[in-house]
Amino acid sequence: MLLLSLDEIDRVKRMNRIDSWTAMEDLTHITRKTWAKTASTRRASWDVMEALVKIGARPERLLVSMSAAEQPAAA
Repeated sequence: MLLLSLDEIDRVKRMNRIDSWTAMEDLTHITRKTWAKTASTRRASWDVMEALVKIGARPERLLVSMSAAEQPAAA
């Protein structure tokens, strides 16, 4: 399973001096709710990945692979 790298998202936020999802919304025009959901689920969408790359994310570090054994148990 491929998930978004929280380290890369944090790096991009620091690089752009973004301290809230509202500020991320202002910069990328993707809603605050979408950013919050993306951060909690780490599920990648094309819009989110494109927005991150446009503001400085490194494409080769944006996604990370997680094996089934590493995934948290379903609640």
